Amino acid sequence: MNRSNCINPKRFGTFPLCLLISCCLSVSFYLGLVTHCKYLITPVQTISSLAAAVNLINPNQDIKSNITCIETKQLLNLYSTTVCIHSNADVVSHKIATDRIWEERYVTRLLRILIRNPFLDMIDIGANIGSFTMFTAGALGRFTLAVDCYLPNIERILRAVQIENVQNRVVLIHNALYSESGKYLTLSNGPPSGIELGKATQQNFTSEYIVQTIRFDDLLPILLEKRVQSVMIKIDIEGSENYMCETGSKMFELIDIQLVMMEWGHVLASTIQFTTGTTVATILNQTNTTKQIYFCGGISSYTLWQPYDIDVMMMNIDTTNCSFNAIPIYFTSMAGLGSHWVLVGYTSISIATNISFTIYASSWVNWNSTEMVANAQISLWNVNWLGIS
Repeated sequence: MNRSNCINPKRFGTFPLCLLISCCLSVSFYLGLVTHCKYLITPVQTISSLAAAVNLINPNQDIKSNITCIETKQLLNLYSTTVCIHSNADVVSHKIATDRIWEERYVTRLLRILIRNPFLDMIDIGANIGSFTMFTAGALGRFTLAVDCYLPNIERILRAVQIENVQNRVVLIHNALYSESGKYLTLSNGPPSGIELGKATQQNFTSEYIVQTIRFDDLLPILLEKRVQSVMIKIDIEGSENYMCETGSKMFELIDIQLVMMEWGHVLASTIQFTTGTTVATILNQTNTTKQIYFCGGISSYTLWQPYDIDVMMMNIDTTNCSFNAIPIYFTSMAGLGSHWVLVGYTSISIATNISFTIYASSWVNWNSTEMVANAQISLWNVNWLGIS
């Protein structure tokens, strides 16, 4: 996967019913393209009630760039596909060029999940060059909605889709998830697998390093048009994952989202993301029509930490302020004034119920659990959490 808003699952873990891992990428968009590069959409692709900002890509668009494509390694002794890459300066492309696969463990796990659940379709947010999309759509034949903010990535997915002749199984979107639709944001100028969202710009056209924004709910008409009912989401957008929850209340109400694969590393120990996550929970609680039944979150105080093991502390998180009617998927991040803390792996949530869960944490430094609790209180470490039922 990639590293940006527009994904990197170097780490992976399993929450109840949820896989967590986390979107965008690069190579110059060919010079001959006009500056306003929103692809023309044929009438057959026009979807009713689609927001104007959604840049729906024509799957038969002619790509003039010189793009290298590779046949991937075969997974599960059966599934292989085509992935089109950037130069070796890009870490994802270099890995695929060398090993003919990227994130083999995670792609294999995803394939196993989809094989066991033939009713599940796929949403790939932060698709990068399509190393996941091309397996789900190209190899497995599952409908896939792929979103990425970096235009050269879009080109490469498009070329691979055409090579595999799966235009009817992929809907490709060139946008970035954000809190508002129709804004234009700059992208960082770096290797494709490290691109992130930048600041807003007054320019009102898309290019290689300028992307138009959408809300997650803006994609709902596509799924309804395609009669999609149940999906799995893979999202890796370099710290912008919160926009999926913040702007997707209708999605979560109308589409059965059974699993989420997300990189969570960008929001651990980040005060900014901690605040953003709390804002997300507040917005969902206030604006979602189903209120706390489906979305709810909060902050648990640093004073609630307790010693657990020799070098581990724990906190029981009370979620009775919510009204979950089933055990939700819990997301957590930690933030505070120090830099000593990290969650113990990505399986640190346990004993999850609809009214509580337990979280475990350890220290980078050589403290016992009693010392950790004392220093956690000094550093004002809190746990920010969000539940999606």
